[in-house]
Amino acid sequence: MAWIRIERYFEGGEDGSANFDTRFVPMMCQHCGNAPCEPVCPVYATYHAPDGLNVQVYNRCVGTRYCSNNCPYKVRYFNWFGYGEPARPQYAFPEPLNWQLNPDVTVRGKGVMEKCSFCVQRIREAENRAALEKRDLKPDEFTTACAASCPSRAIVFGDAANETWTITQLAKDARAYHVFEELNTYTAVVYLKKVTHPTTQGTA
Repeated sequence: MAWIRIERYFEGGEDGSANFDTRFVPMMCQHCGNAPCEPVCPVYATYHAPDGLNVQVYNRCVGTRYCSNNCPYKVRYFNWFGYGEPARPQYAFPEPLNWQLNPDVTVRGKGVMEKCSFCVQRIREAENRAALEKRDLKPDEFTTACAASCPSRAIVFGDAANETWTITQLAKDARAYHVFEELNTYTAVVYLKKVTHPTTQGTA
């Protein structure tokens, strides 16, 4: 079960040549401010949190998949497998694969919808630590698992409402855009257009 997919787009090569460029776009839950998935859930398993996250309550979900049908980004996934069921050893994680399970996140049961949570467990851990130390969150104090593991640092995460965070400065870049802006979903994910410098053909 993966909550992020890498989409590939090809530009050029219309003339039959091998001269084309490949673009890779990570697509995860956009955590929309006006999320189409929220009003269609009959059991209120997905809702908007006060801090702007689009939250999924797994033990409340009954698997109608209405949210997936209404998501224009197609980033909600139905769990067909009973990973945590002892009666289904074919879905179990044998040693040492069991170490890839996150101890801070419950193993979801079969028949529920899943999606990227912006690593909410990391956010809450940082908030609780700051509260215990009686201080505000430091700039770039926490990040998501995908951002931490990206070798090219193509993914940056942070508090978009705080001017001191790196993500806030990147969002002001002239290359910044939102996917499907015309739908007025007000996504929290900002993409930066890739800048390329194609070689000039036919020059000495």
